[in-house]
Amino acid sequence: SAYTANTVYTGVNSVVYKGTGNSVIVTGLTDNVNYCYKVFVRETNSGNQWSDGVSVCQTTGLDYCASTGGTNNSMIKNVTFNTINQSSTSTAGYSNYTAVNTSVFLGSIHDLSVIVNTNGNYTSYVKAWIDWNRNGTFDSNEAYELGTITYNANGIPSLSPFSITVPTNATIGNVRMRVSANTDNVVNGYATPCQSFTFGEVEDYTIIIEQPLNAEINVKGGTISIPNGFDAPYGLNNTLFATTPLNTNSIEKEFTIENIGIADLLLTGSPIIKIEGANPTEFIVTQQATTPV
Repeated sequence: SAYTANTVYTGVNSVVYKGTGNSVIVTGLTDNVNYCYKVFVRETNSGNQWSDGVSVCQTTGLDYCASTGGTNNSMIKNVTFNTINQSSTSTAGYSNYTAVNTSVFLGSIHDLSVIVNTNGNYTSYVKAWIDWNRNGTFDSNEAYELGTITYNANGIPSLSPFSITVPTNATIGNVRMRVSANTDNVVNGYATPCQSFTFGEVEDYTIIIEQPLNAEINVKGGTISIPNGFDAPYGLNNTLFATTPLNTNSIEKEFTIENIGIADLLLTGSPIIKIEGANPTEFIVTQQATTPV
């Protein structure tokens, strides 16, 4: 046939699949947009006749589990994160603020602050999740405990504001942030991201993850990013070195320089990597970095 197919959407009336299979993944779509598809099949044994086609429409985006705190006066009064500053007097157990959003860059740091009304002499457990890997679930490494607050009509929990670093490997695009304040004496403690409880509130927001336009260096020890100015030796990011006897070599530690920005990262200096600080001659760089990154 004369037409060609491309699974990357390019505009109206795009042909996204041609073949004998029964499924296809279409990319290049925009979140929260309703796309309509028409599927045709051809019967090749009797003159290559085509069907009239079957149409189906679907709004793009991720489906997240439900969570609610029930209808009561124990509520979240404000959530602040980057440019989000959402106040509310709602007594509903769930508030959908996914139309409220903020854009954050990979590697950037922002404080999350929550104000709660416990509605009397009760304790509220406040927790948040951000779906950084955009898989439609709130994983354990995407959870942030903001602490507790007791008998307070307008206060912040014990660990709020909470400093949150956007992972350098977060998925670009729109993701969900969920904030939960559980004041239920029966469901005592922090709620799970998909839990329903009687007293308290759950609120959902949209976080837009973006890549920095300029070059942005990120150094990893193993698979863990090392913040600029880091000065607390830690085994998991390869910055902790054990005592080594004279005339022996310690185990090699691997560090990776990556660019999380869009523009090229140009490394300068000769050599590009050198050891400074106390006793620099006791360390050897076995492989230099290349530029640009």
